[in-house]
Amino acid sequence: MNLQDLNQITTPKEWKQRALSLGDPAPARHPKAKKKLVLAFVVLLCLVLGGGTVLATEIVQHFQNPRVVQDTAALEQEIAAHAAGGYALYGSGGPNPISQDEVIHFSRTHSSTWTRDAYLDEDAIPLSSVDWISSTVDCAEGPLWERHAYNAKGHVRAEATAETPLLLLDRQTPYATWDLDWMEAHYDSVPYGNRAYTTTDQDGNFLGAFFETLYLSGEDAYVDLTYFYSIDHTEPFPAYYIEEEFDQIEEYTTSTGVAYILSQSGNVINARAETAHYTFYLYAGNLTFDEAKEILGHLQLQVDTAPAFCSQE
Repeated sequence: MNLQDLNQITTPKEWKQRALSLGDPAPARHPKAKKKLVLAFVVLLCLVLGGGTVLATEIVQHFQNPRVVQDTAALEQEIAAHAAGGYALYGSGGPNPISQDEVIHFSRTHSSTWTRDAYLDEDAIPLSSVDWISSTVDCAEGPLWERHAYNAKGHVRAEATAETPLLLLDRQTPYATWDLDWMEAHYDSVPYGNRAYTTTDQDGNFLGAFFETLYLSGEDAYVDLTYFYSIDHTEPFPAYYIEEEFDQIEEYTTSTGVAYILSQSGNVINARAETAHYTFYLYAGNLTFDEAKEILGHLQLQVDTAPAFCSQE
């Protein structure tokens, strides 16, 4: 599968959906995405991880972010040396972000269908349970809404949305967390423009976690934040950014040790960080590069890069 053409991203949801989706694309039913862009991943056992470091009985997952190459000529050299079997090329998606009104609408898609089965089978965690066949709504009023989804394997997805994402922070797992206190003080969260869920198997064992939230600034600026963590180990194809296609692009590591690729094209800023089990995304419209970096620094992202389940495989 050749992925070099999958490089145009026109909305934050398309951008996330391309990276969050795996395998063959499902029929497009989601109004949030005009097209479903799919990256293919190779599933490997953690014990044969090429990007890990063995420390005693633990395997540490290094951040496996796309590489930045200077120009097309440098990309061709990289492909010849490392990516003959396929690669992903991340383009800027253009300089113009989706409008603030549209992104607010997108962020509330799930809350607006909370009591219905619309989008029930859409799961953002790669390689996690699919074919969600039923759901129960525990609450659809007040500051915190909750529901559960179920599949034929007995897996359960415990999902919540809230008036403020601060009410979802206690839904986080030890594998991945962020702190939103600084964001709440400096940006405006969108009521019910957030979602968090944890997926477990029939015995209650952890399978994955997901958290997304939207913040606004002024009349036209915003930042859309997402992370997921999965027990499944995924190795992506080699992926690249071409530096000359962006206004700015930088590899940036925060004080908590999370390594990002942060890029800007016009009024659009993207950031991503990923290991074999964890992925974080930032999509911002009409913010500055420095503002995006400031947000990354204050999120205080914590990632378990040596999960116990990985060393036990």
